[in-house]
Amino acid sequence: MKLNFGKIETSASAEFESAEFDIGNKAVIMEILRGKMYSDPIKIICQEIMSNARDAHREVGKHRTPIEVVFPTMLDPVFIIRDFGPGITPQRMSEIFVMYGNSTKRDSDKQTGGFGLGSKTPFAYTDTFTVISITPDENNQFIKREYVAYIDDSRLGVMSLVNEEPTEDKRGTSIIITPKQEDFSKFVDGVEKTARHWDVKPRIINNDGFFWKNQEKLFSGKGWEIVDARQPNKGVVNIRSESWTAVVDGIMYELDKEIIINNIEDRALSSFTKTCINFIFKTGDVEVTATREDLDYREKTINKVVEVLKTIKEELPIKIEKSISNSENLREAYHKYRDFFSMFSFLKNDKIAWNGVNVPDIYGGIDLTHPDYEDGKKIENGEIKRFGGYEVDEYVRSWRNEDHISKATRSHTDKVYLDAEVINVENDGVNNIRNRCRVLLHKNKKPKRVFVFKTLTEEEKSHLQKHCHWDLLDIKKLSDYTPEVIKISRTYSRPSKVKIYGLNDGWRKCKDDEIDDKEDKFYLELKGRNAILEGFDRGPLDKKSLRILDNIYGKLYGVFTHYSKKLDKTWNKITIEKINKIVEHLEKSDEIKMYLEYGDAGTALSFLSKSDIVGKVSENSFLLKYFEYSDIFKSEYFISKVNIYVGLKSNILSKFIPIREPIDKKTREVYPLIEGFNTYYMRSKVKDILLYINAKDKFLEEREKENKE
Repeated sequence: MKLNFGKIETSASAEFESAEFDIGNKAVIMEILRGKMYSDPIKIICQEIMSNARDAHREVGKHRTPIEVVFPTMLDPVFIIRDFGPGITPQRMSEIFVMYGNSTKRDSDKQTGGFGLGSKTPFAYTDTFTVISITPDENNQFIKREYVAYIDDSRLGVMSLVNEEPTEDKRGTSIIITPKQEDFSKFVDGVEKTARHWDVKPRIINNDGFFWKNQEKLFSGKGWEIVDARQPNKGVVNIRSESWTAVVDGIMYELDKEIIINNIEDRALSSFTKTCINFIFKTGDVEVTATREDLDYREKTINKVVEVLKTIKEELPIKIEKSISNSENLREAYHKYRDFFSMFSFLKNDKIAWNGVNVPDIYGGIDLTHPDYEDGKKIENGEIKRFGGYEVDEYVRSWRNEDHISKATRSHTDKVYLDAEVINVENDGVNNIRNRCRVLLHKNKKPKRVFVFKTLTEEEKSHLQKHCHWDLLDIKKLSDYTPEVIKISRTYSRPSKVKIYGLNDGWRKCKDDEIDDKEDKFYLELKGRNAILEGFDRGPLDKKSLRILDNIYGKLYGVFTHYSKKLDKTWNKITIEKINKIVEHLEKSDEIKMYLEYGDAGTALSFLSKSDIVGKVSENSFLLKYFEYSDIFKSEYFISKVNIYVGLKSNILSKFIPIREPIDKKTREVYPLIEGFNTYYMRSKVKDILLYINAKDKFLEEREKENKE
């Protein structure tokens, strides 16, 4: 995004002593830039990192290629955003990625970023995250580089290269964050809100239940969309009926209507404050704040929003009239007229026709009474003749089950009601009326009742055709609906009378609203309030074992054995067999393999900065291996996986975990004088430490050569 800071002109009447403003304490400024600016860190992380990934695709011309997102799970608690762009070369990493304020996106409005802050937003949530970049070298061989970004003792932040190797993987960049368990759903929500309006949405790798929330658009034009904010259906986002949203290059920002309205000269435009509008802007059309959480309401932004409002005022009435005139029948035209002008009452037009019929004239229904008949009757030759009271049977959908209907009343009516809750049909001489009405309601979920008009005489048909637009109302024939058997569903998400308990310092009975029936649930069988694990031969599970399982499965339930058979398919029983599969899965991961080889990292060189070491010791120095492993051992992701693995294998499965040789112990054996280094030496005598390290490395190399000879 192009940044326009404006031109500053200065003048002075005389020369004065002056001093330039600068940054005194960089750590304080870094802390503000990392975490003090954002009101919703998780949302801004998703927005900025995903936008950077999309910009990477634009940079290499992959506009229709989706980025990839991996959501955190209990077994793999990492959040990953992956792109297949140019990747981050070592030069770009040192000159752009780690530098606040540096950016490659200020020469064009074709990319979202520009402030040089977005790539650092993970620090607003965590003290460490991982960057994996794949780029080609001078021989066109792809090299995979793994970096760990973390906040060190200086509070400035460090980006450390922990691994570099050739790879056959695709070129691109991955950003990896380890969220807290309670924040998993917030990251999912942040991804959905960020990319809801993207033309090419990210590919979600590991969440089958995820879906993009749609907004039902009523009308759209140049730079605007009118959104239906009425009661949403499943999969349709629930929005406030009066919200204004700016969508800038696919990113949503809530507009402050009060600021806009206060700067409008045409007061008629303020009528749109009760309309749900999406204002569609390209990058550069409006200005955003440095945090990118809100719009910057300067003159440029306000003028652009007002310009779009004027466009809506001109285009919307034309689009409404066109939509009504394009209706398939008079009933549909009536529904559109009623719905549209209930939302846009300030644009109401009493002269909108459909096939020659003025739609506002039929508001409330069409009168079926013949104009020659007063109060529905006429006296001819001393006889009272009725005309206009049509016999109908009314069938109503049951409130208990939408596929079950009952015959409510038989009556006379002098109107054809056009409400959305009513379907009008003509009985053209068929049987099985009730079953046919059930089929009709089964295929049309919105209506609640069916009016069945008795078989019409030729005189009645002629009258209805001439005076009531009968042929324009799309009145169905009952014979169009073939009787069929409809299976009435009586399934329930949770059987009645099943007592379910939650783990909360013991087993406590759950209320109905404490159980989420939409997601899979995991339970243990209870016997006398003790949790029993199938295949576990050491009796009831202790508190420590229960905490381990609760940490893995998110929320743990208990169900008495005699109730467990009544649970539906969303309930999953925890068994030893399933736990064994989890342990086998974990043992295949690199983190657990590393843990079993080296264990936890110690503090042999915790006060020595890696930046002081790399490049100043030999490539074969054991010290580099210490730093490589210690960086990984400090990550929350590593610690989380190890805790789950150790807890399951040692506490529940009672299996032996081999004694490991910690990397810290090995480092002390290779460099024994480290035992004598104190904090002062670690921080101020780096050169002396390097002399010792290099001398010991050289000695070890020479001894290894002698042994080979």
